[in-house]
Amino acid sequence: MRKIKHFLWDYKISFFVMCIFLMGCMKGTYQMNLTFLLRQITYLTFLTIGASIEMMSGDFDLAFAAQISASTVTAAYLITLGVPIWAACGAIVVLNALLGCLKGILLTRYRMPSIIVTLALQVILLNLFSGIFPEDKINFLKIYRYFGSGVMEYVFGGLLILSVLGVFFFLNYTYYGKYCRMLGENMVLAEKSGLNIQAVSMIIHMASSLFFSIPAIGIMLYTGSGNSYMGANYLYKVLAAVCLGGIGYRNGKGKVSGMVIGAVTMVVLLMMLTSGGYLKRFEIIIEGIIILFFLGTGKKVKT
Repeated sequence: MRKIKHFLWDYKISFFVMCIFLMGCMKGTYQMNLTFLLRQITYLTFLTIGASIEMMSGDFDLAFAAQISASTVTAAYLITLGVPIWAACGAIVVLNALLGCLKGILLTRYRMPSIIVTLALQVILLNLFSGIFPEDKINFLKIYRYFGSGVMEYVFGGLLILSVLGVFFFLNYTYYGKYCRMLGENMVLAEKSGLNIQAVSMIIHMASSLFFSIPAIGIMLYTGSGNSYMGANYLYKVLAAVCLGGIGYRNGKGKVSGMVIGAVTMVVLLMMLTSGGYLKRFEIIIEGIIILFFLGTGKKVKT
């Protein structure tokens, strides 16, 4: 009983938002499209998990949104050249793995601040790919139309469940999960204790990039296109979801349940703003307040 009380208290803001949403649904205030809701929760949760793992290791990532954009453009361009869909999706995974490896090297070998590294990568990716490819947006035949309504959402939803279980096992029952928390707590001390921080950081960021790859594939297949700015809308949403999930910055703390709750809370909150007609005016403001409070306290946010 005590654990339940602590759990409810830790995520009190999230449960408060959920209660308001459910009451609004019963009154008919909020109209729900279950397929759309499942899709948004799935994508945002994948991204939140990836960003949360990086945050737990002590890194604040601003480049994952640009990775999504670069991934969709790359895959769409390959498809227009006649490359099979499965190969284009594989290219997304490889591209993100290489970017994750690069981030791990820059952050540990050269001890560059994560905000500077990821901000620089964001700028490079957005401008590099928009300069290489002939158009900012590349269209191809939509894949989703060959499936029944909601089929792909259920496929990605099932994949998300397996991923959540895998991350739980990784963080709690593997050495690299413990190493991730050690890097977040004190990277210098972890290195002095004999830990190969560069190898660990590369593995952590490559694993995180896998979670960035999956929604990139889903977005690319659903829209039937690649866009240089397709991932921009997810940047502040994901960072705010990470904060709502109570993921610690430079203290190695965080739970998988918090990642999921933070992502679901953000989707519900955005749906409430959309239904009320306030999305464009207040979305980024609310997300900025959450992130500012989180960074200002420098500790776990009790939600």
